Amino acid sequence: MGIDGGAARDREQDRANVEKSHAYLRRDAVQYRGVLLKRALPRSWTFWLGLAVMAPAYGVAWGLRQLYVEPTQVALICNAASEPPWCAVRSAILFGQHNLLFGAAALAAGAAALFRGSGGLAVAAAGLSVIAIANYNVDMGALGLVLGLIASVGAGPRHPPDDARQA
Repeated sequence: MGIDGGAARDREQDRANVEKSHAYLRRDAVQYRGVLLKRALPRSWTFWLGLAVMAPAYGVAWGLRQLYVEPTQVALICNAASEPPWCAVRSAILFGQHNLLFGAAALAAGAAALFRGSGGLAVAAAGLSVIAIANYNVDMGALGLVLGLIASVGAGPRHPPDDARQA
């Protein structure tokens, strides 16, 4: 057998060890991916409801803005001596925008959600935040959104998982 037989046996053993380590790595990667996915996606219903509320809230705010605030013709009609009743909508939107009321409402809802741990307030903060952002109250709206989303992730069940209770 000599030297070559021992080297061939060593190569075969090395290949078997590499295959075994690759199998361990694949198994560990699959397990890690599952754990990572479980930890990466929030399980709180308020987080997902808040995200679901944001799209229609932004759509309504943007639509009202495009209908009543942006067009120059609407501004000319509403600045006339006898304005139509729907100009009150435009005036309310502009009043809220110029006095930062949309952003203040979003920030207040986000702070209240964070400090009270309320899921409903977190959802309200998400909706009010995108309305504030659509109406150019971006600073306070974004801060309210962040506070609301943090509160919504933390608004899940307060008890430990079943595994921890049994141990």
